[in-house]
Amino acid sequence: MIRQKLGKGYHRLADIIPLTWQGFLLLVGSGLVVYYLGVMSEDWVLLVVGMFGVVMPILSSISVGLAALWMRRSLRKLNADTVHGPLQTDTAHSALTDFKLPRFTLPFLDFLPTWESPEAQVTDLLVTSERTEQVKFERRGFHHTIVRRFYLSDLFGLAEVRWRMEEQRTVEVWPHTHPHQAPFARAFIEGSDRFVANRPRRGDYVDTRAYTPGDPVRLIHWKLFARSNEPFVRTPEPSASFEHQILAYLATDPNDSLAARAARWDLENGHLGSNWKFGTDGGEQVASDLSSARRLLAASGSQPHKGGAHLESFLQAVNFKPDQHRLLLYVSGHVNYWLPNVMEFLKKHTALVSVIVASEDDIDEDHIFHPSYSANSVETPKKEAQWKRFFVTPGPEENQATPRWWEQLQHLHREGLQIQFIHLPQVSSS
Repeated sequence: MIRQKLGKGYHRLADIIPLTWQGFLLLVGSGLVVYYLGVMSEDWVLLVVGMFGVVMPILSSISVGLAALWMRRSLRKLNADTVHGPLQTDTAHSALTDFKLPRFTLPFLDFLPTWESPEAQVTDLLVTSERTEQVKFERRGFHHTIVRRFYLSDLFGLAEVRWRMEEQRTVEVWPHTHPHQAPFARAFIEGSDRFVANRPRRGDYVDTRAYTPGDPVRLIHWKLFARSNEPFVRTPEPSASFEHQILAYLATDPNDSLAARAARWDLENGHLGSNWKFGTDGGEQVASDLSSARRLLAASGSQPHKGGAHLESFLQAVNFKPDQHRLLLYVSGHVNYWLPNVMEFLKKHTALVSVIVASEDDIDEDHIFHPSYSANSVETPKKEAQWKRFFVTPGPEENQATPRWWEQLQHLHREGLQIQFIHLPQVSSS
């Protein structure tokens, strides 16, 4: 507690006092040169050089301090009457915040605006005599407060002033979409005896479509395949009755960015049908429309990572019934984060779940799901040196046997769990 108070006091003092450590050392060193080598030794050359070293940090501190006062006053004046609405964007595009920055033209001084919370890369656009702030986010999130931090310093690094400005404003950052084909999500709607979403097909087979992985082999139109040399499947005519409802859930962890992007792509492109429920870890609500689903996706990025720990709460909130619901689970390729938390449910309802594993790393699923795959056949990573492990906290990969969890997932796959892999290289350039 005392250390934290001392640290906060030091940072506050460092923000107020313009003189930096470089400037302080130059001031002290030049003062010693002036006194001992200039005055005491009567070396007038070193006396002039030392005086220059003493005057430089003092002038820099004065100019930076005065410029900071002017800058803070200008920021308040430019944005005093501006009403800022909610900021909504995604991680692929920059967004204009309508926050005005003064056009800074003082020589030998550098002005740097940053966002302390939420984290964002700040740029600005020059518009006549003002600059408009523009930001780009690395991580999705939902925030109610913007904390800006401004840095004003001289070009020599001898003086610097820092200050913060808080703004009460809603910031909703969505993951940008990942245009994958989502064969399992589409199979929920377009027909199979295992998974049918809100449109069970009960009529005659009157239509055909291109084959997608996961379609039953018995539905392949063999005569059409013989003529075209391309696989097509027969689809029943739609029935007027509505039975099974899709439940989509995102399990969050530090590597879930691609899974969140895939979830948004499915939601916005109607891959889940017209009657669905969506939830995430840390989300207190269940989304049934696109607007609330986007909000849940954004909020999941700023919540503590749970790895599917809230799945049971989500299923209770939607009153999960095996004869009425089907679950689509979006997860990352780091199975040791989420599989332990959802293992019991997957074992109990294997035939009702489809898992979309979205990984930014290449996963050799053909090797992992080969019958001969075993955790014993995977080379165990070497342990870190004792001195290194003393300073570095072991991560989840070190605490849990990742190959063992892949073997558990392979076992569930053999029991009937549908799994689809999505890799980052599949992202379209458009």
